[in-house]
Amino acid sequence: MAILKHVQPGEPIGPPSATVRNAMIDAALDFQRRSASQTARPQMSGSNYGTVWVRNDSGADVNRYNVLGIDDVIITPTDNLDEFKTRVAFSCITPAVADHFGKFVILLEPLKDGAIGRGLIDGVCPVQINMLDAGHKWADVKDSDEAVLQSGGYGYAQILWADSGTGTVWAIIRVGVAQLVRRFELKDALTPASTSATAYACDEDWAEDTSVEFEVYDPLKRFRGRAIDTPTSGDKGSQGEARFCPDNGHWEIVWMQPHALVISCLASAANDGTSAISVDTVTVAQPTGGLLMAAVTSVANVHLWKCNDNANIDAIWDESLATPGWKAIQVDCYVP
Repeated sequence: MAILKHVQPGEPIGPPSATVRNAMIDAALDFQRRSASQTARPQMSGSNYGTVWVRNDSGADVNRYNVLGIDDVIITPTDNLDEFKTRVAFSCITPAVADHFGKFVILLEPLKDGAIGRGLIDGVCPVQINMLDAGHKWADVKDSDEAVLQSGGYGYAQILWADSGTGTVWAIIRVGVAQLVRRFELKDALTPASTSATAYACDEDWAEDTSVEFEVYDPLKRFRGRAIDTPTSGDKGSQGEARFCPDNGHWEIVWMQPHALVISCLASAANDGTSAISVDTVTVAQPTGGLLMAAVTSVANVHLWKCNDNANIDAIWDESLATPGWKAIQVDCYVP
């Protein structure tokens, strides 16, 4: 077998043997195959290991592990289709929750204003977090602040570890996973006539935080819920969970405590067949845990029944009434 070896300058080499010639051809063919493979499947520069190219368009210099919101692409398909396909690059600015919730990068190097560098969009890295509660497990962008993320019960960054305490702490996060459900308690009443209401955020123990308000949406008009402090001061509002929908930026209600549908009560005065019966001593019959939307002082008397004072009355919630409310479905026999 011929031996492949290097030769010295000026040394006669003679014609190559068949073995040497075949080895040279095989090496050339292998190089061609690998080159063709790379051409057919170009690697996307900037997308390896969850990183992208980032241009700092925030208007100020930013530090390593700062946070910027994704605003636009730098190169569009119209500008240069080949570059668009092979180089993922974003224009990034100071984050705003309304625009950049779940759309942010963590810088892997300091960037002067207008400079381009690397940013993490999917993966694990250190970052500073404004910890509102030491028990929080999720975080996302903080309004008008490149220095930190903000902790919460939801977000697109999972907190894997955080230094102790609250305020600004160092943490290790995983970007690219999300908790998009948050608990709430209605601040204002929600009716089927409307599709949204203001709510307070609730923690894992369902305690409301009246300093954190957000809108919850019911686009299919499935829910009716009561406001906090209804019917009396100190009462809870309807509680439930809402899911963040990235397509419209809304927190849509997944479920909410049902309001009461059936009540039992007593007539608070005799009625001679008028369209409403005054009542008191109201109890919720079902569903268990159903909430009264407001204090019940009268029920609709669509059948114009007569009744004595303290007559037993059953009523249902009727959404089809001119003013949705309670309608008597059973009244004790009238005794003249």
